[in-house]
Amino acid sequence: MMAAQTELTEADLRSIQRFQEEVQKAAASTKKDMELRADFRIQIWFRSTRSRTRPIQYSLSFWSSGKRLHGGGDEKMFVCFRNRGAPKIKPFEVAARRGGSFTAEPSERGCGGIIDGSLVLPDNTHICPHCSTRHKAEHLGDVVFYATSARKCATVLAHWWTKFKGNADLYAKYSSTDIRYQTALGTQGILAARASKGAVIYPLKNIMKDTSAGKDIVQAFEDFILA
Repeated sequence: MMAAQTELTEADLRSIQRFQEEVQKAAASTKKDMELRADFRIQIWFRSTRSRTRPIQYSLSFWSSGKRLHGGGDEKMFVCFRNRGAPKIKPFEVAARRGGSFTAEPSERGCGGIIDGSLVLPDNTHICPHCSTRHKAEHLGDVVFYATSARKCATVLAHWWTKFKGNADLYAKYSSTDIRYQTALGTQGILAARASKGAVIYPLKNIMKDTSAGKDIVQAFEDFILA
């Protein structure tokens, strides 16, 4: 029985070296791409076909971007506003104020600020960094639903984008009746289209490019919505 060859030829060594160079190049490129991403992502999911004349149904969710190269992904964020079925906020549920970022006054359901994953306690209690209210996870929502005109939708996006101090990419998904979803069906296949919902990204660098050229932020977002 012939023994397996263990010594590497010069051709093998050159092949390995080229492979290592390609891996390093790909890693550098990925790192550069990740660094260009904003720290946050606002995701809009169109639940109906987009229209210039009819109301559009859509939902918004908010994410902290996973820029970590070791595999960390995007993390969904919560809104400091309790569901209608949840109990109203009681005085003892507002943690002691410490000044600094604890500046907002909570309403009976919350202040509407964003709560990220770093502010979740081991018992799954969420603390708002803006009004210091403590919430149980089941009392909070991570999706906000709307039905508005395209122009109002752009205004809503601008409102939330401002809450993130302009440090957010926009990420859109579409209903199964939308042309973008139908296009994805033709180019990606049914399984991929269902997974991606025809997703399109409006990265921060493009937002800044468009607005620096003189376009109003609401108009830029309306153009993105109807594109």
